[in-house]
Amino acid sequence: MGTDRSTVDASRRNADAVEPKPDDRTTLLARIGDRLDAQRVELFAFDDDTAQLLGRWTALGMPIDVEELQRIPLDWFPWSLGSVRPAEYLFVRNAGLLPMTTPPRIVGADLAIEAALMIPLVGGSATTGALCVYWRDERQSWESSARELVLDWARRALLPNR
Repeated sequence: MGTDRSTVDASRRNADAVEPKPDDRTTLLARIGDRLDAQRVELFAFDDDTAQLLGRWTALGMPIDVEELQRIPLDWFPWSLGSVRPAEYLFVRNAGLLPMTTPPRIVGADLAIEAALMIPLVGGSATTGALCVYWRDERQSWESSARELVLDWARRALLPNR
């Protein structure tokens, strides 16, 4: 007894709908976390006055607080350092005291964060978003040689319909 071709095709379509695409946002953020040996990665899109959380990946066991912001005023983002606008990146070695909410009720240490990185994502001449990467342990630096690869993945994750 043979298998009905329409049954096989329907099974494939169903499997495709359930399994993540290799370049979906969560997969790309997980790749970044894995490449940088990080425990948490967040992607933000910017509009005129806010940064909106588009996606988050966390390693198993990393806490997430329900009060964490989904929409953050740009004059506060990131970590209340809104006036700081790095051209390439901002790395914070001792990030345990960085505020993770506004007003600052939760700090990085409350979420097991000890080091943080923010990379602006530039499209044309404007900053269109940012990638924030977090580590559980204090670090003296990050693997900046991976910057171009990480930027490519982050820009792809920023695209609509990811």
